[in-house]
Amino acid sequence: MQSETRVDEAQQPAETVSVVHPVKTEMTRYLEETGTAEALRKVTLVAQVSGTLKSINYEDGTRVEKRCPLFVIDPAEYQANLEKAEGEVAQSEASLINAQTAYKRASCLSKSAAVSKAEIDEALANRDIAQGQLASSKAALELARIDVEHTQITAPFSGYVTAHKQDVGALITTSTELAIIMNLDPIYVNFTVPESEALRMRRAMKGRGEAFRSLKASEGGGRHAQRSGLSAVRHDRLC
Repeated sequence: MQSETRVDEAQQPAETVSVVHPVKTEMTRYLEETGTAEALRKVTLVAQVSGTLKSINYEDGTRVEKRCPLFVIDPAEYQANLEKAEGEVAQSEASLINAQTAYKRASCLSKSAAVSKAEIDEALANRDIAQGQLASSKAALELARIDVEHTQITAPFSGYVTAHKQDVGALITTSTELAIIMNLDPIYVNFTVPESEALRMRRAMKGRGEAFRSLKASEGGGRHAQRSGLSAVRHDRLC
């Protein structure tokens, strides 16, 4: 039986074996690290006037365009102050016209000695006071107009707005945080680069004649790319 088995094995055809010769080629070496994404622009929306939050004009997490209205604080009180300031400006303008007329009349009468020097000085002082009151009234009007504008919180730039931190009907004071808006195109990715890899990249980029920007040393002995960063260790732009 053993001899028959050996004969059968000898009669079987030999198996084909493939041979591959080693090939030398350039390979790209990748560095994989865990990082955190950071928005290029991020602003906390803060109330600049006090009042009741009247409306929220966006959906949480959605993208909005620049100058899009996001929050409205009840403007009734500030609108009333604006109208009052407009009335005070009109009153100050009328007082100035009256004071200027009185001063001109006194100046003309001084030539005929119909009025005294003291009366002319008093008319001049009243005119100057009226001019000062008008300037003060105009400044108050401008402040009132700014307060009315601040009752509407708009997007300072196009981006995504986070969940609102205050609800409609809440009493808002100055410096109350309402939400955060951020621009996610482009964004930065920050991650730690080991010391050995940083040195390797420095040598490789120097060999290619590319600039290698500085790295900021961390407390753990590694290195972190600065915000100005380098493309070799950070993704500068993500879609």
